[in-house]
Amino acid sequence: MVRLYSVHPELRFAIKHIASSGAPWDTTAVVEWRDYAVMADGDRSYVNDGVHIIRLKWGKIVSLHPYLDTQKYAAALHRLAGTGFVEAAASPIED
Repeated sequence: MVRLYSVHPELRFAIKHIASSGAPWDTTAVVEWRDYAVMADGDRSYVNDGVHIIRLKWGKIVSLHPYLDTQKYAAALHRLAGTGFVEAAASPIED
């Protein structure tokens, strides 16, 4: 999370739709959203739309799958890296 907020000092989400189904022991939720980010260089033009599909068991998340325009995000990071912001070009964190 620390890298996310160093690249985007301001990040907010507008929820468009939420839907859920299933019992408390096996629930699927779908959240459609739009995010707005201020890049570390002050650029405020980044906007992206996406969906999260979330599986829950007794209110605890067991899987989360984000779907968004990753090419748009990669282009924004590439542009930011071109300004000399090293963290925008860092390798993905995988664990």
